[in-house]
Amino acid sequence: ESNIALFGTFSRAMFTMMQVSTGDGWVTSVVRPKLDGSYANDSGIILFFTSYYLLVSLVIMNIVVAILLDEFVSNVQAEASAEEALHRIQALNGPLDPVLEALSSFRTRGELTKQ
Repeated sequence: ESNIALFGTFSRAMFTMMQVSTGDGWVTSVVRPKLDGSYANDSGIILFFTSYYLLVSLVIMNIVVAILLDEFVSNVQAEASAEEALHRIQALNGPLDPVLEALSSFRTRGELTKQ
């Protein structure tokens, strides 16, 4: 009865294996019922589920770590390029900047000639 509920159809089997992959109660709801029933002395089931869980969890962990590292590296690069652009802008300041700032405060040519 438990076998049909967990592995009766292809979609149920895929869902059960996804449950095993995510660690969502895979021992209590999938493996233990197999070991308590007619498969009690079958070491192949223990070997299969344990190796499947270890392999899939390692793969998923590596994917998550790779995604996080990629995001971290791209954020560091963006921060470095923004800082470099700021340094370039600050390096453009010259001796005429105070004069240009004062001249830019005039709105019309008439205001400038009055001064």
